[in-house]
Amino acid sequence: IKIQCISVVLQIKFHQECNTTLDKDRFNRIIDRLGRAIYYLHYQEKWLKHIRYKAEFLRSTIYPENTDRSNASIEEISKEADYLFPNAVFYGDNPEVFKYQAVEHDDSKKMRLHFYENCKLLLLFDS
Repeated sequence: IKIQCISVVLQIKFHQECNTTLDKDRFNRIIDRLGRAIYYLHYQEKWLKHIRYKAEFLRSTIYPENTDRSNASIEEISKEADYLFPNAVFYGDNPEVFKYQAVEHDDSKKMRLHFYENCKLLLLFDS
């Protein structure tokens, strides 16, 4: 019985959400470098311009009066990304941990990175 109780407690703690403040500059640098690396891996050429991104996994909690609107915007971005990548091929050697998709539209390329299934990052490479 003790082991089962410990197991239940660990599961509850594991599923709790974490509220923290990001170091915005550091996060942006990491995403920029990650985007350039994946772009190079996929297209075999360097991307030298700006990369825009939308982190589909981040949720706003800092300003309660704007939380619903901010999170609704993130949900809308995720729905649009679902529309852009419906049949795009998945790439990645370990898809349970990381996989990505790439599509091209007009003068832009887009990638959607998937970490551990539900953590998604949309990268926008505009010419």
